[in-house]
Amino acid sequence: MSINQVFINAARKGAELGNVGQMCPGCAFKPGTEANNDTDFIENAAMAMAAGCGFHCHMEDKECTGFRYARNYMDSIED
Repeated sequence: MSINQVFINAARKGAELGNVGQMCPGCAFKPGTEANNDTDFIENAAMAMAAGCGFHCHMEDKECTGFRYARNYMDSIED
């Protein structure tokens, strides 16, 4: 499974845990988006996730909602 698919699945499962907002139409954590197919963007998201840092939305001046969903899911399975 690719890291892109891991993030897509984690964001979907994180959204099931609780609503933190709406992902933008081109979110890197949605399948088939340009950002999800951008290797550098996904690698940066993976590094931010591993470091416990936030990750900025590529379309708006805010934290990426898809990243927040994925992080919420990852945190839930670590507990």
